[in-house]
Amino acid sequence: MVEIILVFFSLIFLIILHEFGHFFFAKFFKVKVEEFGIFLPPSIFKKKIGETVYSLNLIPLGAFVKIFGETERKKEEGSFFNLPISKRAWIVLGGCLSFWILAMIFYFVL
Repeated sequence: MVEIILVFFSLIFLIILHEFGHFFFAKFFKVKVEEFGIFLPPSIFKKKIGETVYSLNLIPLGAFVKIFGETERKKEEGSFFNLPISKRAWIVLGGCLSFWILAMIFYFVL
């Protein structure tokens, strides 16, 4: 039973790390991040810092990043769609890159 719980929390950690990769690159390229949520809604706690809402949600099955202009093709400043394709690719690949960065840290530190 302990092993199952450890696997569950390990997967949750990896999902949060993955979403943080998208979040980091979006912020790096000055794209508005509307919300960074840990777990899935409904919300337990929300706090707005700057333009981003940080939320802790009830259903412990992952995490998410809501990026401005990702679903609607808005040509506004701070919109994902308004970026050149190369910068959009960095944001999309940011989740996978976060795993590579963590692996490098583990390799060189341990």
